Amino acid sequence: MPNTANVDGSDAYEFFEIYNASDEAIDLRQYHFIYVNGTKETEWELADDIQLEAGKVLTVWVRNDAVEDAQLSADDFNAEYGTALQEGISLTTVRKALVELRRLGYCRTLNVKPGK
Repeated sequence: MPNTANVDGSDAYEFFEIYNASDEAIDLRQYHFIYVNGTKETEWELADDIQLEAGKVLTVWVRNDAVEDAQLSADDFNAEYGTALQEGISLTTVRKALVELRRLGYCRTLNVKPGK
């Protein structure tokens, strides 16, 4: 969900969701997520070690520096969306950017790749 309510001029509640369509749990520690916005590519890993059970959804809150500085919490996220997500279970965040790369292109995409 891009372009959410702002805090200090930055989107405060952007998120993406991961759905496990398989019939087995997936260890999400094995994956990194690559966000492409225009010519900027940022690689993230999840803040929590989560096994995503078959048929379940995980919401991943993209916490930027403004969100960190404002000390917004999972309670704030839930209040924004009227949800009752549990941090570390059905809600996690991405850690600060692992790698920021420049590349050609102007679209927003989210790619998944196996981690280390």
